Amino acid sequence: MCWHYNYIFCTFVFAVSGVWGLRTPLYSTKTGYEDSYEVVGGLSRELSWTELAAEVGEDSDTANCVPVNIYALHRHGTRYPSDDDIVTFQAFLTRLQASSINPDYEYLKNEPQDRFTIDKASELGDEGFKEMSDIAARIKSRFPTLYGNSPSLLRDSSFQSTDTDRTRDSAQGFVSGFVEGCTYEETNDGNIKASCTTEEGDMVPATIFWSPEEGDLLLNPQDNCQLYNEFKDEAELDDEYVHFREGSEVRQVQMNIETLLAGEDEFSVSVEEVVTLEKVCGMERALFGNSSWCNLFQDSDLRVMEYLEDLDEYWYSSHAYPINYASFCVLLHNITSYLRLGVQEESSSLKGLYKFAHSDTVQGLLTIMGLYRPSVTPRADNYPTDVDWDYAAAVIAPFASNVAFTLFRCSDGETVDDFKVLVTHNEQPIKVGPCENYFCMYTALTSFLTSQAGSCDFDAICNNSTLVELNPLLWFVSFFVKYSVEKFFQ
Repeated sequence: MCWHYNYIFCTFVFAVSGVWGLRTPLYSTKTGYEDSYEVVGGLSRELSWTELAAEVGEDSDTANCVPVNIYALHRHGTRYPSDDDIVTFQAFLTRLQASSINPDYEYLKNEPQDRFTIDKASELGDEGFKEMSDIAARIKSRFPTLYGNSPSLLRDSSFQSTDTDRTRDSAQGFVSGFVEGCTYEETNDGNIKASCTTEEGDMVPATIFWSPEEGDLLLNPQDNCQLYNEFKDEAELDDEYVHFREGSEVRQVQMNIETLLAGEDEFSVSVEEVVTLEKVCGMERALFGNSSWCNLFQDSDLRVMEYLEDLDEYWYSSHAYPINYASFCVLLHNITSYLRLGVQEESSSLKGLYKFAHSDTVQGLLTIMGLYRPSVTPRADNYPTDVDWDYAAAVIAPFASNVAFTLFRCSDGETVDDFKVLVTHNEQPIKVGPCENYFCMYTALTSFLTSQAGSCDFDAICNNSTLVELNPLLWFVSFFVKYSVEKFFQ
């Protein structure tokens, strides 16, 4: 099970899965960053880049290298449940409290009713803020010579988020990890102005730019892609997620919970409530370190529910259909342009571009880069009971997940062949495309990424119109829209 063969810690993952036992169940995209790292493992995240190079056996190849700039995409940190999940959970808890249930689970009636309220729906939690702050602090420690001093951390960096409170708050947490003692205020144009006091006592300003939801082609392309949304609306009516949710495995989880809670009378639990309770279990673990609601699930139940959510992630955020990821070419072009600027105009380019978005953004970027394509296509009818499945969103896109590209100048930097790029995913080094080393030749990596992005005509990709006749990619996508997943795989 080396579906992420390009991770340096692939052997570790195999050791806790496959023939030596199944990995601990997680919670798909509702998994906390620390929970994911604890289960998956990997290199120490406290390593400097030179120590990391030594760990992967590339210290001699990078002895004359210095970091030039970094482009990092971050998913927001751990958040509260959505308003729909909160409504379902509150209604379930109210019904539970009014019922006679198994005395062994009577304590669940005392769970705080105000822990999840509508005003907190989808907002960043304290742990989410800390996740982002800790990641920034580790970046600062990993590349100590990149910025030089504390004021440079903000003056030579750019911060941009999507138009949600949780991404903007995540950006604030990240800035606070760079420089402590920051205050924040929203400007008239909707940006966030940070005023930070450095260790040297300097007051340094920074701005977190936000992208309006409508028209954000860089960080939120799917929401602005007409063809994707039309396709998804149709496909979701009868897809792998629906088939598995209505299947025997999820029904068994439902029956298990009903059996646990039944007292003198039966206690019914809907599938919707089962799905919500599993999300609450994972999100409470991420937010508060533990969750009593997890006690309703056996490990085998949690595996089923994780697979259910991963079906949705794979089929609408990853390799299943080209339209899932084709629009992320805009982001890929932005990354390669920034790396190119660092090579051509090192002295004048910003040292850091930090973007804050969503799980779909992280998965879309990794997918268009050709990463994490599963060896077995996950479907409702092939749930793996005795091995771990390949596409695990809890590993790929947990809360606070990130993808970073760090450009290095080696030797004297007189030619493009003197530059290398380290790509990391969740702070672990990965190999991309033709790269034979983790510190990949700049020309090889950017050539590959440019090829993956293609011509990147967003309107041609996303407008379901006569352009379909002109664009083979859109014709291919329309084929998938017309024919159901089930028919395609018959």
